[in-house]
Amino acid sequence: MQLPSAVPVGARRVGYLDGARAIAALFVLVHHTYCMAYPIRDGIEPTGILGYAVGWMVYGHFGVTVFIVLAGYSLFIALAHGSGRLPGSVFGFVKRRAWRILPPFWAALLITIVLVLVLIGSPTGTHWDQSVPTSPKGWVVDALLLQDIIPVQDAAYTFWSISVEWHIYFLVPVTLFIRTRSTWVVAIAFGAGLGVLGMVLTAWSEKFGRLHPEYYVVFAIAAGGCLIVAHAPTCTARALDSDLCTRNHDRGRPVPDPRFRLGGLELPLARPCARAGCRVASGRNRTRQG
Repeated sequence: MQLPSAVPVGARRVGYLDGARAIAALFVLVHHTYCMAYPIRDGIEPTGILGYAVGWMVYGHFGVTVFIVLAGYSLFIALAHGSGRLPGSVFGFVKRRAWRILPPFWAALLITIVLVLVLIGSPTGTHWDQSVPTSPKGWVVDALLLQDIIPVQDAAYTFWSISVEWHIYFLVPVTLFIRTRSTWVVAIAFGAGLGVLGMVLTAWSEKFGRLHPEYYVVFAIAAGGCLIVAHAPTCTARALDSDLCTRNHDRGRPVPDPRFRLGGLELPLARPCARAGCRVASGRNRTRQG
């Protein structure tokens, strides 16, 4: 059975990744609905059969993890198949990210501020109360996407992830800058290492925990997975314990893309990302399932 064709160079969207984003968003929505009905911070939770039926809704934070993984993977698709350079400039990249994030976030922030001023500015007895009290200082910090750096009370407790996502995006130009002076392995390792360093520092000081450095790790791993799937589909197939691989028609043996060598690191790096990306292959290879 032939797999879907490769993602074209410069492709901006991949349908099944958008579908995964939609599922993750729905999961987060369901999670917050669950928390309003059963404020887990107050130790309130369903019991009996109902607890078994809806208990899975408490794990909505995994939806954020999915978003970060998909961001790392999808942002590197065009880079993996192209020249490894950002289309346009770094400023253009930041501008596109800002246009994607800021208008809807600022709209949500404005609506939240209005509701706080007229309706929910005091304790309500629900999960929302972790956002009370808030202040103009917190609103300004939120608007500037600095809530993961400056310790303030967010206008809404759900806004913490926006600034984390925004700052993670800056790993893309940093990674490419390192790539121009070294290898993809070093560049991806730097991004993951930065996150690991943050996790270590969190054990020393909780203020580093606000940065959520674990998401920098998964973002870098997802980006590395995209590069591996694009340029070394054989290793991806081996990581899945299947025989999805490119074939040398003369010798009948697996042949990785010669443009991409990781010095023996292909397989261990491919494992955490192969499931998400096994259907995206290099434009120069044909993959089949026997």
